[in-house]
Amino acid sequence: MQQFFAERDFGLDYYTLLGIPKDATCLQIDAAFHVEIDRKPTGRWQRLWFSLAGRTPERVSEAHVILSCPASRAEYDRYLAEAKHLPRIPL
Repeated sequence: MQQFFAERDFGLDYYTLLGIPKDATCLQIDAAFHVEIDRKPTGRWQRLWFSLAGRTPERVSEAHVILSCPASRAEYDRYLAEAKHLPRIPL
C-alpha cells in the first residue's frame, strides 16, 4: 500500500489539510485546492508555521492528486480506516 505523505508525517489527513468533508465532491476538492495553493505565507514566521503545520505546496498538491482520483481516494480512505485502529507513536 502506498505511504501517504501528510498522514504519515504529521497526523494531518488530506481532508483536514484541504478543509473539506470526507464526502466532498470533485468540485469541492478542486475549489479547496485552489484556495489552499493561493494562500501564500507572507512573513518569515508564517512560512515557518506553514511548513511545521504540513501546509506546504507539495503536500497540498499531493492531497489534491490523491483525492481527485476515485481509485486512489478509495485506497486512501481504506488507509485512514486501518490507521485509525493503530496506536500513535509520539514524536
